Amino acid sequence: VLRQLRDYWAAEMAKGVPLPLMTRHVLGLCQGLRGARRFRQQLSDAPRLRQEGLALIDRVLEEWALPGK
Repeated sequence: VLRQLRDYWAAEMAKGVPLPLMTRHVLGLCQGLRGARRFRQQLSDAPRLRQEGLALIDRVLEEWALPGK
């Protein structure tokens, strides 16, 4: 799901939509899972999202990558 959203976010950013406005909708996606707090912290840090953009998203995806998926 996150990889598909990353592609969607890239397309929307090209239209001028700020990344923090889109990522806030997935903050509860990993609720109850180990590391969920870090996931929320990374995706809710608006200044970092504005500065790093999709590079930050890519790092979050790497951290959440599961073997075989």
